[in-house]
Amino acid sequence: MARRFFISLLLFLFTGQNYAGGYFNSNARGVAIGGYDPVAYFVLKMAAQGTDAHQTDWQGVTWYFSNEKHKNMFVSDPEGFAPKFGGWCAMAMTGGQVAEVDFDNGWTVDATGLYFNINKDVRLRWLRGYNRNVRKGNESWPDTRRAIEQGSAAIHRRTQMPDYYND
Repeated sequence: MARRFFISLLLFLFTGQNYAGGYFNSNARGVAIGGYDPVAYFVLKMAAQGTDAHQTDWQGVTWYFSNEKHKNMFVSDPEGFAPKFGGWCAMAMTGGQVAEVDFDNGWTVDATGLYFNINKDVRLRWLRGYNRNVRKGNESWPDTRRAIEQGSAAIHRRTQMPDYYND
């Protein structure tokens, strides 16, 4: 227990990621998906920043919403509104990798849920092989999730991506 806490503390200090609370893509304050409202992607079909005035805790992180209605919708069905693969890049997940995402332009909502990608170009590549990519991501997710929770997952930063991943 002490070892896990120490590893989580080191990762928090050196990467700014909050692993102590779980596996979701969260910032140093433990706010999931960059403070964006996960329900807005479904309802408004757009990225919308949430606020701390409309928040709830779930799965060890804090979720922000743009209004109370969205918060209540999330609370009634968090599994349905929370992003797949912990809010990490869906394309990277096909290879069991963990990568930061573009919450504004790299998202997709469909009947199976909310997915994020590194950017809009990677999103388009992911969509071209959608069925195969979802299957591969689902196969990789349990082991990758465990690595995130244990603090042993390497996070690929958007600023350090090769040029072909950048807009």
